[in-house]
Amino acid sequence: MKIKDKPRIITIIVIIAVTGIIVSQLVWLNMAYELNAERERHRTNLLVQKTSDQLIALQSNRIPDTLSEHSTTQYIKNLLTPALIDSLISENMKSLSIDKAYRFAVVNKKSGEIVVSNRDTIAMQGPSVYKSSISCIKNPTPFTFYLNMEVEDNTIFYQINAWLLVSLILLIIVFTAFIRTVNFLRKEKKITREKMDFVKNMIHEYKTPLATINMATDMLLSNSENAKNKQLIRYLNIIKQENTRLRQLVEKLMGMTIIDRAELELVKEETDIRNLINQAIQSLTLQIEQLGAKIHTNFSATQHLLYVDSIHITHVMANILENSLKYTQKTPEISVKTFDDAQYSIRIDICDNGPGIPLEEQKHIFKQFFRGQYHKKEEKRGFGLGLYYVRKIIEQHNGKIEIQQTSEQGTCFSVYLAEK
Repeated sequence: MKIKDKPRIITIIVIIAVTGIIVSQLVWLNMAYELNAERERHRTNLLVQKTSDQLIALQSNRIPDTLSEHSTTQYIKNLLTPALIDSLISENMKSLSIDKAYRFAVVNKKSGEIVVSNRDTIAMQGPSVYKSSISCIKNPTPFTFYLNMEVEDNTIFYQINAWLLVSLILLIIVFTAFIRTVNFLRKEKKITREKMDFVKNMIHEYKTPLATINMATDMLLSNSENAKNKQLIRYLNIIKQENTRLRQLVEKLMGMTIIDRAELELVKEETDIRNLINQAIQSLTLQIEQLGAKIHTNFSATQHLLYVDSIHITHVMANILENSLKYTQKTPEISVKTFDDAQYSIRIDICDNGPGIPLEEQKHIFKQFFRGQYHKKEEKRGFGLGLYYVRKIIEQHNGKIEIQQTSEQGTCFSVYLAEK
C-alpha cells in the first residue's frame, strides 16, 4: 500500500465507522421501542387481570344465589358502577406506575349488551384493547371486562426522545469533527507537498555546484605543481572531505524526499551482500584512517546473494558504520558479521564499542529527526535522518532492523534481509 493512498483509505474507514454508528443507533432505537412496548403490554395485562380478579371477588361476595339471569344483569349494573370500576382501575394503575387515559366496559357475552361503561363508545378489537372474563359461580350470565388504554405509538418515543436527542447530537459532533479533520489533513498534505517540492528543487540546485567543486578539487589535487605545497594539499583534502560529506547529506535528503512522497522505485538485482558491505567500508576510508578505527568482518552466512538495490543497501551499511565511527569516544572497533536466519535469508550484525543507546531512547531511535540526548550533549553533527532512512530502505526490501543488544560497552544493530 502506497503512503499517498493511506489518507483515502482512512477516510473510507471513518465513513464506514460513522455509518455503522448511525445504523447501530437506529437498531438500538428499534430494540428500545420493542422492549418498551412489550413492557407496556405486560403491565397492562397485569392491570386487567388484577382488576378482573377484584370484580370477580365483588360478585362472589355480594350476588345472591337465587338471582335469575335477567336479574343478574340488572344487579351487575347496580353493583359494578362506573365509579367503582374506575376507582379500582385508578388504584391498580397507581400501583403499577401506569399513567394513561383509558376506557372500560363490562359486556354481556351472550347478548353483546354493554352493561357498564365510562364512555359512550369503546373499541372491542385492536392492539390497545385488553379483555378478561369476570364470570363467577354465582353469576349464571357470562360477562367480559374490556379495557382500552388508548395508547399511541408516539408515547413510547416520547419516553426515549432524550436518548435519541443525545445520540443525534453526538453523531453530529463526530461527523462535524471528522469533516473538519479531513479538511485540515488535506490542507496539511498540500502544504507538506509544497515544502517537499521546494526541498527537492533546492537539493537539485545544490547538486550541480557541489559536483563542480568536487571536480575542481580533483583537478587541483592532480596537478603536479600543487603536490609540492603541503599546506595547499591539506586544505584541498579538507575541501574534498567536506564537499563529499555535503554531497552525501544532499543525497540522503533527496532519498528522504522520495521515500516520504512514496516515489521510491528500487532497482533490485542479484548482488553479493559482502561486496556492498566492503564498498560501504571503503567509502568511509578517510574517516577510518583519521580515527584509527578498526573494522573486522566475518561473513559466516551460507547465502550472500540477495536481490537488493545495491545503491541504497550500500548507503544503509554506510549510515550504520558512520554512526559507529561518529559516536565512539575511544578508538572505534567495529565488527560486521553475517549469519543465516530461519525467517529471513540473512542477518547482518554491526556492533561497536561506543557508549551504547539508553533503553528509553531505543524505541525512538528509528524515528525521523530523532537525536538522542548523548548526541545533543556531545554536539555531534546530524539531523536525525540516518537511521530513519535505514529503516525505510530495509522495510522497502521486506526486511527489518533492530537493536540486538545495547550496553555501556557498545551497540549492535541487526539487519534482516530476505533473498527476494
